[in-house]
Amino acid sequence: MRSVILSTLLLVLAVCTVSAQNRNTSICRLGFTYDISQSKNWGNNKPVIKSIIPYSSAEQAGIKKYDVIEEINGVPVTEISVDEIPQLLNPAGRNDVLLTISNLSSPSKQVLVKKDCKKSNAITEDQLASAYAMYTNEQEFVCPFKTTVTSDGVDFGNFKTFAFSTIDENNRKLETVINECIENELTKKGLTVDIAKPDLLIQTFYFFDKNPNYLGANKVLVEKEPTYRYNFSHSKMEKFPFLNYAAAEAEAEYLLQFGIRIIDQKDIPGRVRPGACPVDVYAIPIREIRT
Repeated sequence: MRSVILSTLLLVLAVCTVSAQNRNTSICRLGFTYDISQSKNWGNNKPVIKSIIPYSSAEQAGIKKYDVIEEINGVPVTEISVDEIPQLLNPAGRNDVLLTISNLSSPSKQVLVKKDCKKSNAITEDQLASAYAMYTNEQEFVCPFKTTVTSDGVDFGNFKTFAFSTIDENNRKLETVINECIENELTKKGLTVDIAKPDLLIQTFYFFDKNPNYLGANKVLVEKEPTYRYNFSHSKMEKFPFLNYAAAEAEAEYLLQFGIRIIDQKDIPGRVRPGACPVDVYAIPIREIRT
């Protein structure tokens, strides 16, 4: 009986020790996630930054989404295997990692990222944000995108400047607003405007017309979930007059289409290059909103 009690006490002590060790274990992060790119147009077979954790050391170091990691502590990523990358990003005995990155604004830039080490049971900023997401009035608005990707492997890092095609005078106000939005996004990604000799020519197109495939109102009354958007001017959610993105096109009486063409002016002038770059604005060559 005594041996059974002693064994039980030892087992409990071992469990408590392991539990205490787990609580004291630290996990070190650099503050970003990455994917190995399979795109021939951007960072092919290299780690490309997928997301940045807010207020992390990566954000403070200036790392941006879609940055390509070229070297880790001086070691080119092309000389190591995919399995070795996580080990190099978390070297033992060091509190920081020196990364060489490239993006549209810089072919090569070194940044020093410090490890952010926390207890394994600590809650991260991302987890807190997800937990409190239900309390925000903002909701993501999703549109169905059709993307055409070029078959030839041209590195978009070779393009540095852009300009817009001639504005239609009948729609100057609308096109000016659209171009300003696109210009803002492209400049944030590192491209610059060059009206005289641009590497890329940006052309937008859109139309609003009756849907030729419209089959009429659905005779079977099915309650559909309404679409909402947050109105910043009035600080409230408002019903949006668009069908849900998962709805069939035949249910829409009208179609509103908006698209972006990216025309090569550097390598092969006149070649249309839609959807070839991972930057958000490039990934929207044709956008359909059904109403």
